[in-house]
Amino acid sequence: MKIRRSDTFRHCLCNDGSEEQSGSAGKESEKKKKNELCVLFDHARPTAEGISEMVSGRKGFGLAWLLLEFIKKGRSKLPLESFDVSGFPLSASKLKLLLSSIPSGPGVVETLTCGTHVCNNAFLPVLLDFLLQAKVGGAGRTPSICLKTLNVAKCDLGEASGAIFHVLPRSLEHLHVSGQSKTSVMKWCQAEGALKRPLFSSALAPPTVPQTGPYKGQSRGVEALAEALKAKKTTSLQTLDLEGNGMRPAGLKHLASAVNAEAVPHLKVLVLKYNCLTDVSDRERDRRERDCGPIAELLSTSALKELEELDLSDNCIFDRDGGGEGVGVEVSAAAIAAPGRFPQLRRLDLGGNHASLGNGPPRHHPPGLTSGQLAAFVSGLGEGGLPSLEEVVIPWGGSDETPEGVVALANAISAGHLVKLKKFKMDRRADLTDENFARFTRSLASGKVSLLQSLDLQFFFESPEEGVGALAGAIRGGGCPVLQKLDLSWEEEGDEGVGGLAEGLGGGLLPSLRDLSLTVFGQEEWGEGRREGSIAVGEVLSTRQVPSLRSLSLGWNCNQSFASVCEGLTRGRLDPLVVVDVELRGGGRTDLVVTRFAEVIRGGKLSGLRSLKSTRDDMLSPAGAGAFGEALTHAEASLNSLEKIEMEWPSGAEALIFLEGLCRGPVRVACRHFGSCTVPSSLGPPLQDRSSPCPTL
Repeated sequence: MKIRRSDTFRHCLCNDGSEEQSGSAGKESEKKKKNELCVLFDHARPTAEGISEMVSGRKGFGLAWLLLEFIKKGRSKLPLESFDVSGFPLSASKLKLLLSSIPSGPGVVETLTCGTHVCNNAFLPVLLDFLLQAKVGGAGRTPSICLKTLNVAKCDLGEASGAIFHVLPRSLEHLHVSGQSKTSVMKWCQAEGALKRPLFSSALAPPTVPQTGPYKGQSRGVEALAEALKAKKTTSLQTLDLEGNGMRPAGLKHLASAVNAEAVPHLKVLVLKYNCLTDVSDRERDRRERDCGPIAELLSTSALKELEELDLSDNCIFDRDGGGEGVGVEVSAAAIAAPGRFPQLRRLDLGGNHASLGNGPPRHHPPGLTSGQLAAFVSGLGEGGLPSLEEVVIPWGGSDETPEGVVALANAISAGHLVKLKKFKMDRRADLTDENFARFTRSLASGKVSLLQSLDLQFFFESPEEGVGALAGAIRGGGCPVLQKLDLSWEEEGDEGVGGLAEGLGGGLLPSLRDLSLTVFGQEEWGEGRREGSIAVGEVLSTRQVPSLRSLSLGWNCNQSFASVCEGLTRGRLDPLVVVDVELRGGGRTDLVVTRFAEVIRGGKLSGLRSLKSTRDDMLSPAGAGAFGEALTHAEASLNSLEKIEMEWPSGAEALIFLEGLCRGPVRVACRHFGSCTVPSSLGPPLQDRSSPCPTL
């Protein structure tokens, strides 16, 4: 008879001493071995994540099982609050052995993460048996563990969905089922018992929405979910994440009906991001058919009094002042801020994703929020709407001919209608002109948003110096005393705005600022004169006039302005604790700018440099490329934090010379991501040969 090694180990560990040993010496030897293992395990103290990692490999299974047995027998007090079997590579019988060794009791395996492999075929009965034990317990009918979170995201459950949701334990609070196929989603919605117990979290996100078709499948899935909600078996539901579900107006109609039926009275988080909530079809903006009735119905509800977070981003809802087309129903942003409608709302996201638009206004995309809609929203704030609002994202849109939205927003801040505001983001709006930006930033100096911790502003206009100067004045005046994160992106021909910001940063009135991100798009012609404002901002940073700073991101064109920033950086040395990310874009004199930047690095002025990105520019010479590579491994550079380098070269010659310079330095660079060095494919093998002697890289 063949005896498995694992069975032998199990027999030894489970033996409680009731069986006779071959002699006292054998007993003492076994006891000594067990004690030694206990001491070893307690000394190493592997975490729950570490044990899960062992399970993901064939070689680690035995040790993981041994650890579980020691914990189960009380011989080791290792924590096991979570368990991840998503990468389990062995047989179903091995999985059964593993799960049966999980100890019972409070605080044990409160989170279970599964993968497609363990949710189907021969593994499914094993998983179901484990969940059933967690639900009703064993012979004593006491649940073995208190499972609170079950993660079956991207597991493509299919036919298994009904069986799994039939045995969900009553202790479950969080259920993650995102990334399922459309069939799996609908089976989940229709599964009897899938929504019979109150769950505090539910994520439902099918795969990428197709770009054509009637979307009947998605709307039917949401309809099934809505009907389950209407049964009021999930009235304790607090989080409903439907991002990217492609529900469109047809699906939203069912959800709005469930909400108005008071099916989710305790809902705190509602995510409807990227769902085409008003678009019936995918035609171009001026021709597409819209139906604003369902979103208007949802936003007029009185059944979400406990809602704290509402995400409507990446949906064209308020991009027209006239409201809906097709069914004649209008939707207004004022509905969100209606007094008494959402009294607990803390976070509102109306933003949009247009990272690929480049510089300037997004002219080829529909506006996310018109000036009129912004003004309507702000008017509701003035009437007492959204009294708990702490975070808001205002998307791009508007027109410089109708600036009433931004003007109303500035007035609302000055009037104290956003006194609890902690995080504010406003994208590149066309109605944020020079004058209006100055008006807005002056409102920040009023002291009526003294709780503001994060400010993210992106703007584009010809003369930003007045606005940025006003922002600097707000900083100097102590209008934002607890500001921790400042993210600014703008375009200017000179550096007056940069200089104004330097004055604000150098005032010593930002004791809490930890994260600073500056992105400056310069359109200047290269000149011989220095840029005093740019020098000033570099000097402020290098002389540690913002002592609380821990993260710095600089995005600049390769022009005179950044060359002057480098000059300012040489006047001091950034604190090594400050993590620095730099992105350089093409400009008129890349070679000279990169050379000056290399001098900064070689002098150890940016020892906290974490990532470096440079877009392609044909002005970089081979000499400049070599000097730059050599600077990164210079003895004085001390780039111990460098993790990522992304470079684009005009030709393979510059890339090879850069790598040669990199290898000439005496210091090794512990860079973990160096795969984005873009050169012509024909020079791939020679490049690989040259880079191989370079240590670590």
